[in-house]
Amino acid sequence: LTQSCCTQAGSVNLVMAIDQYFGQWDCFCEIFLMYIEDLPDHIKRIEKAFEDGDSNVMRSEAHSLKGASGSCAADLAYTLCAQLEATMIQFPGYLWPPDQATHRQVRQLIEALSHE
Repeated sequence: LTQSCCTQAGSVNLVMAIDQYFGQWDCFCEIFLMYIEDLPDHIKRIEKAFEDGDSNVMRSEAHSLKGASGSCAADLAYTLCAQLEATMIQFPGYLWPPDQATHRQVRQLIEALSHE
């Protein structure tokens, strides 16, 4: 479990993670591996909502993934999700799709998140 966790934790602030879990490495690894397992499904739902123009689902998924990322000290994923959530709050379903620049920005956020 520990070695598997270490090999997948490349973009995680491990110092912060271990501090959050009071030095309980096994506990962190268990939660982190669940996060890694669930991450692709979150991203698929965000991508589908983007294609469908459903800003409410994008906001909800970004919020959920932001919380999970924060609990695993995945700082970049947390930041990307926070940006996506904030953008979706500005553009509720009845205003989607927004202007071209915002549409492009959201697409870039989703692409960056999928590579995280």
